[in-house]
Amino acid sequence: MTGSTGPVGFTGDTGPCCTGTTGPTGTTGPTGGTGPTGPTGDTGDKGATGFTGATGPANPAAICWSDYLYWNDLTSLWSVGSSEIHIGCQAGQVAQNVNAVAIGLQAGQNTQGSAAIAVGFRAGQNSQCTNAIAIGVTAGQNSQGSAAIAIGFQAGQNTQLLNAIALGFNSGRNSQQVGAIAIGETAGQNSQGIRAIAIGSQAGFNSQQLNAIAIGNTAGAGSQGTGAIAIGASAGANNQGTFCIAIGAGTHFNNQPQQSIVIDATNSGLIATAVNQLHVKPIRVVNPWPPTPNPFRPLWWDQSTGEIVAQGP
Repeated sequence: MTGSTGPVGFTGDTGPCCTGTTGPTGTTGPTGGTGPTGPTGDTGDKGATGFTGATGPANPAAICWSDYLYWNDLTSLWSVGSSEIHIGCQAGQVAQNVNAVAIGLQAGQNTQGSAAIAVGFRAGQNSQCTNAIAIGVTAGQNSQGSAAIAIGFQAGQNTQLLNAIALGFNSGRNSQQVGAIAIGETAGQNSQGIRAIAIGSQAGFNSQQLNAIAIGNTAGAGSQGTGAIAIGASAGANNQGTFCIAIGAGTHFNNQPQQSIVIDATNSGLIATAVNQLHVKPIRVVNPWPPTPNPFRPLWWDQSTGEIVAQGP
């Protein structure tokens, strides 16, 4: 059997020691947060001033109070306006005469006469004559005569002649003759004759002849004859003959014979059937006849003079 372990002996001296070789560098760690911004440094010296540019063109000289500048695309320079007024692209562009006024795109663009006024898109655009007035889109656009007046969309648009007046949408639009008057929507719209008068929507709408008069909606609307008179809505509306008279709403709507007179307050469709007729409604019926007392007198007609007289005493 094994015996007891003996005591531990003394530890020997430590042998010589040396540092081993340095191992490889480890992976770089993440960058730390940015530190606070440092104080701004001193401002550097101011650089030298550059050369002064060339002087621009001088503004044109005005003459009167409220003269104005406008762009002249022929010279590519600003110009001064004074006695002719034009505001808007190409307004009063070519041969605008003294004291004329053109306001709006292409208003009074070509050959606007002296003291003429054109306000609105292409109002009085071409050959607007002296003292003419055109207000509204394309009002008096082409060949508006001297002292003519066109107010409203396309009023007096084409060939409105001397002293003619067109007031309202499309009134007197085409070939309105000397001294004609058209007031109302499409009144006297096409070929309104010399000194004719049309008042009311579509009154004298087409081919209203010399000195004819139409008053009321669609009165004398189609081919109203020379010197004819139509008063009332749709009176003498179509083909009213020369020197006819139709008074009352709807009176002689179609084909009234020339030199006839129809006066109707009953809306009964009263018509003349031949030239030189007179028709009147209503006329009161007195019954019994004769009344007592009798204030009535027979009427007599003078065929040569046309006079109507009452028998006396």
